[in-house]
Amino acid sequence: DPRFRSWYVAAASGPKDVVIVIDVSGSMGINGRMGIAKLAAKKVLDTFTEADYVGCVSFAATASTALGRTKLLRATPANIASLKAWVDTLIPTTTTNFVAAFNEAKGLITNSIGDGGATSACTRAILFMSDGDPNSWDDSNYATLRSDTASNSIKVFTYALGSGANPTILKRIACQNNGGFWQVGDGGDLGDAMSDYFKFLAPMQAPCQVRWTSYVGIST
Repeated sequence: DPRFRSWYVAAASGPKDVVIVIDVSGSMGINGRMGIAKLAAKKVLDTFTEADYVGCVSFAATASTALGRTKLLRATPANIASLKAWVDTLIPTTTTNFVAAFNEAKGLITNSIGDGGATSACTRAILFMSDGDPNSWDDSNYATLRSDTASNSIKVFTYALGSGANPTILKRIACQNNGGFWQVGDGGDLGDAMSDYFKFLAPMQAPCQVRWTSYVGIST
């Protein structure tokens, strides 16, 4: 599937800064949702090239960044392998704190801006997956998120995972932050849904240079 090939996504979406946010609240242990989320996150990680910068965040009652990072990592093969190994360690725990999750995700991007080596200086996006309602979320949180993403041109793509997920909040978050929303039922293909984010980025690209991408094929 070319949507999960780095050469395809690189050409379609250009250089980008992306943070993948993964819900690890207790309900993610139901119906194999944690396994589906891990698989989807790793499939998306495989789409990045060394022109991209990436980070991961997990959240339940609190949020934490992958590998203890405070800035984005360049998407080298070694860094992608480390992030995928981190994803494999995630386990469902407690409650669902959207505020903490978005604060960590925005922090990774804002800390990288102006660093001189931790940003693509191009498109910025947050890919946010969750299967439940947040513990606390109101209009002030929408406004704060919208203000922060607008100031740094961050697009937010959200994914409601599982039959019990309430799409209302996640859909509004995506719509207010220039992204897209997908609802994926239990047993659905979350990776397939997450691969669509670059379709939103493709129309905005203005190709300006040729890039050569090395990648490993399944039989080569």
